[in-house]
Amino acid sequence: MDRALPVAFDAFETGPGSKLILLFSDGRSPLDPVAISLLNDEQASVFPVAIGDNVDRAKLEMLAILNRGFATWMDEDEDLAAAMSQLVEGLSEPWLVEPELALDQGNLHTVFPGRLPTLFAGSFARLAGRYRQAGSTSAVLTGESAGGGLSLDLALQLREDRVQRFAERLWAREAIDELEREIAVYGPQDQLRDSLITLSLGYGIRCRYTSYFADYETLPDSSEVALDPGPERPRSFIRDCYPNPFNPTTTLRIHIHPADAGQVAMLRVYNLLGQLINVMDLGRLGAGSHDILVRAVDHRGVELASGVYVIQLTLGREIISAIQVTLRR
Repeated sequence: MDRALPVAFDAFETGPGSKLILLFSDGRSPLDPVAISLLNDEQASVFPVAIGDNVDRAKLEMLAILNRGFATWMDEDEDLAAAMSQLVEGLSEPWLVEPELALDQGNLHTVFPGRLPTLFAGSFARLAGRYRQAGSTSAVLTGESAGGGLSLDLALQLREDRVQRFAERLWAREAIDELEREIAVYGPQDQLRDSLITLSLGYGIRCRYTSYFADYETLPDSSEVALDPGPERPRSFIRDCYPNPFNPTTTLRIHIHPADAGQVAMLRVYNLLGQLINVMDLGRLGAGSHDILVRAVDHRGVELASGVYVIQLTLGREIISAIQVTLRR
């Protein structure tokens, strides 16, 4: 991968037009995503495709983000020919190449991702950032379309109240994911670790440093070591979901602590506007792990559009955990 991509970049001719690379890899190659992106003079979009579970997700995601693409995960048991056909069809109609979003840098800051991906017909892009001052502002989206250069003026209304706590947590999730990728690829550093822990505890979102597994069989004698209880974590939570991105179903793995067993469990699905889209009554779950199939439909059974959604787990009247998922039609 570290040798193939520079050769692929050099194969493109200088000039306008879409330049796409499908990269089949498990991400285990000794590749530096940042160094590779600096060699991408033609601004080609890289779309890693990985099959199975034994893949380096952090490295492939970082590689895709830095090179205007996105990563695709495929299960070994799924119809790979159909999945590849769907992916290629989605990439066949680029709408905006080398997109750039000019923002008010004096007010808007800490925006993720730092680079917009190539936009395709029927696709979407999401940016999450923070602002210092509420009010009206604007942004300009530019790029190359089939008809030449494109420039769109966008009006933004930044709220003064904090009712959009939902959006704030989405930003925190993006920031945590960015730090997690950097640590996974380049190793832990004190500044990255401290920032990650601060965000995790401040927004109640688990990370590698605030989620623990206790092995009571090999617990040392208390006289030998002083144990740090560490930050409090939820007893029950959503472990993960696969696939993600998905279409039309994904499976959530939920862990229920014995103390929470028997409570009424529900999944609530929200869109990026914070609107409740669907509710799934899971009944009274027992202790242990549970695999829950989630379909991309609303409460009326109507198919959801491509986009980002948040699935929230509640036990009784308490919000326990949440996870962000991406639907790609």
